Amino acid sequence: MLLTTVDGTIIVTNLMGKINWAREEALAEINSLVILDLPLSEDDATLEQEYGFDELDNTNIVSMFIHRIKSQLVQFISFIRQSHHSLMHSMTMLTRANRNQQQLDDDNTYSIDQDDSQSTNQYEDSDEEEILVRDYFGFHKVIITRTKSGKIFALDTITGRVLWSRYEPWLAVQTDDVQFPIWIQRTNAHYPHSAVCTILNAFDDRTFLYSFDPVTGTILDSRWLPGRIIQAMLIQTIHDDDFQRPLLLLDSQYNGYLYPETMATKKLFTQVATNHFMMIVNQTDASLTGYSFAGSNVQNGPIAIPVWSFRLPHELNKLISIKTVFKRPHENVHSQGRVLGDRNVLYKYLNPNLVAILVESLDTQEKCKSF
Repeated sequence: MLLTTVDGTIIVTNLMGKINWAREEALAEINSLVILDLPLSEDDATLEQEYGFDELDNTNIVSMFIHRIKSQLVQFISFIRQSHHSLMHSMTMLTRANRNQQQLDDDNTYSIDQDDSQSTNQYEDSDEEEILVRDYFGFHKVIITRTKSGKIFALDTITGRVLWSRYEPWLAVQTDDVQFPIWIQRTNAHYPHSAVCTILNAFDDRTFLYSFDPVTGTILDSRWLPGRIIQAMLIQTIHDDDFQRPLLLLDSQYNGYLYPETMATKKLFTQVATNHFMMIVNQTDASLTGYSFAGSNVQNGPIAIPVWSFRLPHELNKLISIKTVFKRPHENVHSQGRVLGDRNVLYKYLNPNLVAILVESLDTQEKCKSF
C-alpha cells in the first residue's frame, strides 16, 4: 500500500500494516536553507573557559602551573570520552549491520516493525545527540532547510541523515509574493547559549513567526503577528545580553517592529537606526519607495520615514511581476578584484546598498509572421 502525507512523506506498507520503507519527498521542494556550525562539546567549552582566565590577576608561576595542569586533565578526560563513544558507536553499527543482513537472509522482503523502528529511531536520536558536536577542523555542520509544504529538516553534512524534522502547516508557502529566508539570530559560538533560527510566513492580514533551536529542533517561540510583514532585516551590528540579534520588521501599514522587542533592544537600535534603510516594491503600480529609520526612539521603537520614491516605466495592464534581489549588507568578499588577461584588475562593485530589479511585462510590439 502506498501512502502520501500532507508533509510530503511517501510510505509503503504491506497488508499486515508494517512499514516497508518511507521517503521524505518534501526535500525535493526546498525553499530556503542555512548552514550552521555545531556547538562545542562540554569538555571543549570547559577548556575554552579555562583559556579565558584574566592574565592580569594570574601572572604568578603557581597559578599558571595550576591552570596548565587543569587544562591537561580536561583534555585527557575529553580524549577518553571521545574514544569510548567512538568504540561503542562502531560496535553498535556493526551489530545493527549484522542483524539487518541476517533478516535479509531469512526473508527476501525486508520489513520493519513499527515498534522496532520507533525504538531504533529513539536510540539513533540519542546516539546522534552525543555525536552532534563540532569537530576539530569545523567540517561537521548542520543544514537547516524549509520546504514548500511547511516542513523543516535538519541534515547532517557528514552522513546526510535527517537529524530531526518538524511539520508546521502555517509555514507552507502560499504565494511567491513575499518569501522570507531563514534568519540566524544567534549562532552556537556563545556557550552555553544555543543557536536560534527564526522563520516568517506572511498571509493576507497577519504573519506567522516560528523560532526554534536548529540543533535539537526545540520550539522557542511560535506566534501570530498582528499585521502583514512586507519587509524584514536581521540587524547584524547589535545584540542583547544573550547575544541574540534582533529582527527589524515592517508591516503593510509601514509600522516598524523589533523581534524580540524589549527596552534593551530598542535602546540599542536607536544607536544604529540612522544606518538602516528599507525599500518597498509596489507590484500594482511598479513604484519603489525607500524608508529610513533615523527618527526611531526608545519609547516608540522603530519609525519608518519615506525618503525617496521612483516609478518604473511600464505600460498599463501589461505588468506581470517585479523581482528584487538585495545585496547582503554583511556579505564576506574574499577578493576585491579579478586579474584580467592583460594584467589589468577589474574591481568589484562593493556598494552595500546595491539592489537588482527585474521587471516582467507583456510585449506590445506586433510580430511579423511569414508563412
